Amino acid sequence: MGTVAAVLAMALTFSPQSGGLLSTPQITINNQAGDQFDPHVDQNVAAYSSAVDTLASGLIQEIRYYDFPTNSDFAINNTLPNGSLANDLLSDVDQGRIVFTRVFPGDRTAIMLFDTASRTITELAPAPSTTRIGVALGAQTVAFVDYALVGDGSGELMVFDLATSSLTRLTNDEVYDANPAVSPDGTVITWERCTSFANCDVYRALRSGSSWSVAAMSSSPLNERSPDSNGAQIVFERDDLSGPTGSNIVIVPVNGGAERVLEIAGEQYNPSIRGQLVAFESRVGTLNPDLFVVDLATNRLFQITNTPTLSETLNDVTVLPSGEVRLVWQAVDESDPGNGNIFGSTFTLPAAEPPSSCLNRSTTLEATRFYSPTRSVDAVESFSSAMSFAIPASIPVTAGNAGNKKVRFTVTLEGRSFECDYRSPSTEAHPSSPTQLALASSYVFERCHGEGEGSATISNYVAGTIVTGTGVRVHIQNGDTHQALTSVRLTIAETCSSTSSTSTVLAPLEAGEPMAAGCSSAGASLMPFFMALAFLALVLRRPASIRLVTRREQRRLPR
Repeated sequence: MGTVAAVLAMALTFSPQSGGLLSTPQITINNQAGDQFDPHVDQNVAAYSSAVDTLASGLIQEIRYYDFPTNSDFAINNTLPNGSLANDLLSDVDQGRIVFTRVFPGDRTAIMLFDTASRTITELAPAPSTTRIGVALGAQTVAFVDYALVGDGSGELMVFDLATSSLTRLTNDEVYDANPAVSPDGTVITWERCTSFANCDVYRALRSGSSWSVAAMSSSPLNERSPDSNGAQIVFERDDLSGPTGSNIVIVPVNGGAERVLEIAGEQYNPSIRGQLVAFESRVGTLNPDLFVVDLATNRLFQITNTPTLSETLNDVTVLPSGEVRLVWQAVDESDPGNGNIFGSTFTLPAAEPPSSCLNRSTTLEATRFYSPTRSVDAVESFSSAMSFAIPASIPVTAGNAGNKKVRFTVTLEGRSFECDYRSPSTEAHPSSPTQLALASSYVFERCHGEGEGSATISNYVAGTIVTGTGVRVHIQNGDTHQALTSVRLTIAETCSSTSSTSTVLAPLEAGEPMAAGCSSAGASLMPFFMALAFLALVLRRPASIRLVTRREQRRLPR
């Protein structure tokens, strides 16, 4: 498309109802001397970077992690066998494991994996003279950027599979790749593909079995960056400095389609998503940014912080099994702009008030697939009156395992029906290792299709979409046939909301033009500048410089 207006024609805005400012308990994770920055959180562990100037060794950067249940803060050991110190920075955390970039003396940079249970450190895909900066982790998938593969230093996106120890190159061009993020189930990688610092696009790689498919999720003339994914949707920030708000949060299905743009006052940036919750920073005018959370399932917006003298940025969010929300972020005081501190909060969003017609129903569906002989016992449930509920993100296995096979979830309303496919994240038909067995413990949402409002609309349904049905069915297409059986149990609950149109909170949008896939070699003349910047960051060892390579902090100044 030739113009910005044409590119954005597929985007529709939504304005959630305000839930006001929440009074949430906040804890100080680290406010010691030095600069603490780039926090990430998964369940009970938060990881972040810390930089302290020392008399003996100058500026030393290390990765620290905080354990919420014990309120304990630890440092990952960065002392090398010869007694020298490495500089560690730019971490990510998932399931008690932390990945980060390690800068060895002599400027070799590598990707490391730290296990918080065993407190062991492992270099991933070790090789001589590596220049790897910026890493993300989800399930068995590790994504990072390698700057040594192309002569101009533009950086190529790599994926390392922890289950198979295989390394795959996802990009091969002369365009700058940066800021990878991985969905919690390890099936979606998102990153920025930049022809310049003022023109980045959002790309994603989607895993199917052992292969990856790459596609552009947004490639407008505007600057799009800071992507994240929950496995079904992708969120990112779009800058439009010539527009009325300057920067907005955009949500798009992983398989492409129409965009939804969060429309609220001020500038919004740095989104992170888990489940149906999106956390982000918002700033009005020249005020310091505060933190917000939007609940996509109920179309409600909550303000989490209100601190005029603090600039709160670089948030990350996780959802606990209890349903509680856990948020971490960096805060910088106006009186001490060179030093950041790390804070966190664990809280519960207020329940949406149900309308008088809501019956607060729920039902548990149990289905089984037997293999000797082969037969299926489906879970079937009918409702006396139509019930609204969210499309589940996954279907747990209660007996046997899922192998690498599929389950189908069917919703019926007034004689019409549509189906949603769920697939096991395991890459093995008959899992045996602990990692593969863990992956085969559930079927994960893949896509929906069928009748309803037309196939173009149904294909845009994602996990968490509020739908209405008079009947549901769960059918196990197959699982690990080396087991006697595979059983699943799924509970769905009626969604009750005070909004006037609950079932359209995440209303499917008409499918737009297909997203283009592949990469190009545009912008090659800018790559020496990018590489020089990356190496300058390494040489200077300054956190603010390093962060230009990945997540950017305090990058908006009052205009």
